[in-house]
Amino acid sequence: MLNDPNDQLADGTFALVQIHIGGDGLPSWAGRASFYGVAGAPVAVFDGALWVAGTSTDVQTQFDIYLGKYGQRRAVPTDVTITATGTEDSGQTYVINSRVCIEPGGTAKTLRIYMVQDLDYYGCTYCRYTFMQAGATQDITLQPGQCAVISKSCTFDSTSWAARTAIKMVIWAQEPQSSGLQNDPAEVFQACTMHWPFPVDCNVNGIPDGDDIAGGTSQDCNANAIPDECDISNGTSEDANSNAIPDECEIVTGDMNCDGSVDFGDINPFVLLITDPQAWQTAYPGCLLANGDCNVDGVIGFADINPFIAILTGQ
Repeated sequence: MLNDPNDQLADGTFALVQIHIGGDGLPSWAGRASFYGVAGAPVAVFDGALWVAGTSTDVQTQFDIYLGKYGQRRAVPTDVTITATGTEDSGQTYVINSRVCIEPGGTAKTLRIYMVQDLDYYGCTYCRYTFMQAGATQDITLQPGQCAVISKSCTFDSTSWAARTAIKMVIWAQEPQSSGLQNDPAEVFQACTMHWPFPVDCNVNGIPDGDDIAGGTSQDCNANAIPDECDISNGTSEDANSNAIPDECEIVTGDMNCDGSVDFGDINPFVLLITDPQAWQTAYPGCLLANGDCNVDGVIGFADINPFIAILTGQ
């Protein structure tokens, strides 16, 4: 499983789920073992495509075997991308949002989306990413350049909640088959691991806010590291002209005809604003009233005349 920029395993390119199939008192996922036809342990499955059954008594030999399988799958390109975020619903319940996309130029395909919760270093000294619970799978069909956001509710049990820093959410996209046996593999196209604390996602689109802004999915005109649409919906910013841009990014004090500059063409519109604000708004729809607050006291009136003249004349 690929695409894990925050994981310390395998330089961020390896997503792991460790499933116990009984006998040790740990949570089990019998359905997953049946999916792969696993009769005993240990069995390692790489991207649903490559199997390693049994174990070597020599640690280095076993590592080399695993590394070889991992290297084969890492070399296989994928056109599927996954990002994930988590938003508190109430108490120990979170909504996990995963954005799954097929890159432009990729191949249309149907994907089965899996979402599980792990607890790292739980159950034994060598247990990594121990399976705790799984959400219901969901199948989606995507065209190249298309994305879908999958949302699942997840309530963490008392064991996980007491060790929140060890919580990992793993999401992957796999071929939608009823089984994944060696003679008919169910390939995993992409995976994502999300660590606690979950990244902030104010617009709940499955993309961390920082990635939203950096990638241009959302704008941040006031450079406060919060997407503009969230500033507006939260009331942090006003949007008087309802154009989805925070007003503070659009105010040009003295620009009364909203042509982007302050010059003699703004004199008559300024006079109209002072004498008949409603007529001004009708004449210049979309213009911000705050442009006329030349003394920045929050009130439009005669006290703004001298400051307007000063702006107009560059004094």
